[in-house]
Amino acid sequence: MKFAIVNYIGEEITPKSEIINVTSDEINDYLTEKSYGFSLEELYIGFICVDPVFDQFFQPRTKYTKSKKRLEYSLKVDFESFKGLTKEQARATLLKGVLDSIESAILENGIPDFDTKSYKRDLQTFFNEQNWI
Repeated sequence: MKFAIVNYIGEEITPKSEIINVTSDEINDYLTEKSYGFSLEELYIGFICVDPVFDQFFQPRTKYTKSKKRLEYSLKVDFESFKGLTKEQARATLLKGVLDSIESAILENGIPDFDTKSYKRDLQTFFNEQNWI
């Protein structure tokens, strides 16, 4: 399964982008050989954290492309809260968002055979092994 987190972040949060990108790459490496159902092979999560002035331009969305077996959806976190976090706290917040959001994204898009429980269990185990959460 391909996995990526795509950043849509404000300038004040840019220093945290490296840890988000590295985390995304490591999760992708971990999930590359795994499969959780035939209907989904690619999962892309947009991470939105922008100054409220720009909220109108960065609204969460979701899109499932059946022919490409690809799900794209967005997570949005509070800018002011996230801005004050350390890099480790920021990663933990991001990962909690990933774990908490997948079920609703799968249900909303009607993906019939995705094994959400195994996906979440594998990610939780991986995050614990990395001492990320």
